[in-house]
Amino acid sequence: MASEQSQSSADTITAFMEGEHTRIRGLWEEALSALDSEQFNALHGKAGDFIAALERHIRAEEQILFPSIEERSGDTEPTRAMKLEHRLMARMLERLKPLLTVQERWTGMLAVEGQEIDPSSLLRSHESKEHDVLYPLADKVLGTEEARKVIAKMRTEVDKS
Repeated sequence: MASEQSQSSADTITAFMEGEHTRIRGLWEEALSALDSEQFNALHGKAGDFIAALERHIRAEEQILFPSIEERSGDTEPTRAMKLEHRLMARMLERLKPLLTVQERWTGMLAVEGQEIDPSSLLRSHESKEHDVLYPLADKVLGTEEARKVIAKMRTEVDKS
């Protein structure tokens, strides 16, 4: 039987989701860079990619990963705080939508800086909690085979609701 160290990224929730977080964080950084350099066409695309990727990521967790963790562990407590933070992120994303059409830096800065919580800080804090607590728990309670199934579902079966 393979050890945790020899498993590929497709075998663990932690590794798969770390890749997702890195990709989403990169989209956010690219959007901020486009805003800072006043490249508005690039900003519109990068902001749209970031919003879509984070919304899909949240749906994948809430529709597939979290129910799997809750079913296997018999406990909803580990996912409760993440779901609350997802609501914060949904509000953040709604307030970032002006980045999709903005034509001047000031309006874009207001969308980014007018948040309840700095978007970059919220993303880092949320990722940290998931990587330090939730994803290792998922790997533990799901095991390798179930984790592979959950990852496959997250890649392909996320509703757009």
